[in-house]
Amino acid sequence: MTLIDVRGLSVRSGRRTVLNIGNLEFHSKTVYGIVGPNGSGKSTFLKTLCGIIQNYEGDIRVDGLETKKFHKRNAMIIGSLIENPSFYPYSTPLAFIKYQIEMRTGRKAESSAQVNEIIHMIGLDGKKDEMIRRLSTGELKRLGIGSAICGNPKIILLDEPTDNLDQIGRERVEQIVNDIASEEDTIVIVASHDIQFVNAVCNEIIFLKKGEVAFSYGKENDLMEVIVDGKSELLSNFQNKVEVEGNKITLRGNINDFMEFAVKNGIKIMEINRKNVIVENYKKIFGN
Repeated sequence: MTLIDVRGLSVRSGRRTVLNIGNLEFHSKTVYGIVGPNGSGKSTFLKTLCGIIQNYEGDIRVDGLETKKFHKRNAMIIGSLIENPSFYPYSTPLAFIKYQIEMRTGRKAESSAQVNEIIHMIGLDGKKDEMIRRLSTGELKRLGIGSAICGNPKIILLDEPTDNLDQIGRERVEQIVNDIASEEDTIVIVASHDIQFVNAVCNEIIFLKKGEVAFSYGKENDLMEVIVDGKSELLSNFQNKVEVEGNKITLRGNINDFMEFAVKNGIKIMEINRKNVIVENYKKIFGN
């Protein structure tokens, strides 16, 4: 199901065009990555999608409604973490999340179940009654993500969610995004220059360079190298092969088809390596 439909999008800042995107569609049950170096237009794109930027050419429809016009339904179905959110320093994560749910839904969060569910998802159970001003950078980042998912929005926009985080913080955010993505009919769009993070959580990746789409890539196009022990002469019979070299076969897409082929033909698999096509393409487009 197409939830976001972008047609001929162009955003200008003075005389300079900062975003010039043709046609893009975003479908439910998918995690999208918008990648590129600083200044490539990632944050501008997210701001345009959620209606912060309304001065643009082209057409953007979210769940069938234009973003140039304010629609209460759009405000309900989009949750976002754009740049660095501000928090009331003397509030607590528990009170903050409760307030955000009430603001998004228009109803008082009388039941603590939803509040506690979000607190647990973002890993702040032990800090829920702590003053926000005492939280670490990583904890504040996770609280911002918690704010974005309040009210169960269909579309979640996350701008640089791993910025300034250490490895443990990145892994926690990765788990949160995976948890969000498991929800039915949800789109997550992550804008980041952290290609390793994007590679770990996203199904579809769009590379932006100087405000334009330089390349787009789906994980179904991933390449995998499989090394087998014996009966390598049968590898050339596999339909979805890209290349066969001795006892090594390079595949594209789902490994399950080859696993079935190997079992049927008595081929023993010794090693499976996924080629990091995303990182390779990033280096080709933007350099090391």
